[in-house]
Parts: sequence; C-alpha cells; structure tokens
Amino acid sequence: APSPNVYFEAQLAPKWATMYVNAQGSLGTGSFRTGMKANPYLEILPGIASTHACSYTPIDAELGFRFRPQKNLLIQVHGGYALMNNRTTWVAIVDTSYTNLGQSVVSGDYSYFYSDYARWKIGAAFSYHYQDIINIHLWGDYYIWSISDMDARTNLSHLAYTEGRIYDRPDWEIGLRIDARVDEHWSLYSDNHFAGSRWALTTKGDKQLRPTIDINLGCQYEFNKSLALYLELNNIICRYNDIFYGYQTPGINGVIGVNWKF
Repeated sequence: APSPNVYFEAQLAPKWATMYVNAQGSLGTGSFRTGMKANPYLEILPGIASTHACSYTPIDAELGFRFRPQKNLLIQVHGGYALMNNRTTWVAIVDTSYTNLGQSVVSGDYSYFYSDYARWKIGAAFSYHYQDIINIHLWGDYYIWSISDMDARTNLSHLAYTEGRIYDRPDWEIGLRIDARVDEHWSLYSDNHFAGSRWALTTKGDKQLRPTIDINLGCQYEFNKSLALYLELNNIICRYNDIFYGYQTPGINGVIGVNWKF
C-alpha cells in the first residue's frame, strides 16, 4: 500500500506570497475498534463477528497559495485531489426484514459496505491576528465527489439506493474560530462548524439529512500561566444536527472545566 509523503514550498514574493504542494497518503487499520469509533451506534456483537476492511488513501494532494497583504492577515487559497479506498457507507436499518451475511439485523442498527471514492476540492482560509488581543480563523472547502467502486454491489440488490449517489459525505464545510482577550485574566472564544446536507442510505430508500449548524461560545479565566477555569455553552441555537440517520446531537448544553498545565 504505497503512498507519498512530500511537502514543497516556494517563496514567490518576499514576505507576502508563497506557493506550496503537499502530497501524502495513509493506511488505516481494519478492526472492530476503528469500526465502533466511526459509528458508536453499531450493535456490538455483529461488529465483533464482522470482517473489517482497512481504509487506504493512495494519495491526498493539495496545491495552494498563501498571501500576506499585511503583517496581521494571512489568506490562503488551495485545490486538491484525493483517492480514498475502502471507505464505509452506512445503511440504516428501519425495519426488521433486513439481513446481513445471512443474519437478521434489528431495527435501529446499521449495516455497511465499502466503496472507493475520488474527491476534488477547492477552498480558502482567512486568518487575522492582532497583538494577542483577537485571533480569527475562517476556512471553507467545496468538494466534488465521484464513486469509482461500490463493494458487494450484488448484496445491495434489495436496497433502493441511487446509482452514483454519494452517501454520508457533505458537498461543503466551513469552520470559524474566534479568540478574543478581554484583559490579562479573561478571554472569550467561539468555535463553530457548518456543513452541507448529506444523503443517508436506509432500508426504506434514500433520506436527506439537514445541513449542520453548530455554534459554540466559551469564556476562560486564567489565574496564572498554569491554571485556568473555563465555561462553554455548546449548540447555542439548540439545533438537533443529524449525526447519522436516526441519531442527532443534543440540544443546547454546557460544560465547566479546569485547565492545568504542568
């Protein structure tokens, strides 16, 4: 399972323009543990008995340019291509008549199969930093997916799936992180994630999941360089984002914690 691990960077203009190329790949592990990590809602016993394929990315390459029009601002634009093999597609079981490997699968569980994908992307990132007072990072990517192989296609003859449709993967993603320091002790932050709608495959046909909107706020009080107390308020708009078909994130929720560096 060969793959590259290459990074190249060139300074196009002193201090303000850079070009880079990054090409790498990866080989995952096919195990019960990685399967449950990818989808913690799986029934445990069928997962133990199943044979899990390892994911393999022969290449994930990106070409990009970084521009610094002034010292506090960095702008990046990039495009890329990735070939990803043995990637899981989940099948939500919404009735009790479905069988997998000759065994009945209960409603609420998931079956799965493997597919090979090619993914093109184009995106940009914006970073602004001012005197350790405010730091803003905004990034976004738009994806163009294509499926090159659907494993165990003959075993899906009883499913009402759509030929060539990409399941479980959004067409775009956006992230926004803002950190602001009020004084030497107090700081505020907001960490947010947005993604396009996805298609889910179920035993009752295709179901479209809603776009993801996840907005989180937090504040932190630093007693000294080693000890800090923080408070986070997550999903402040109380949106029940779809994790998988039939499972959603909790509504608004909060966390109080302590950071101790030693």
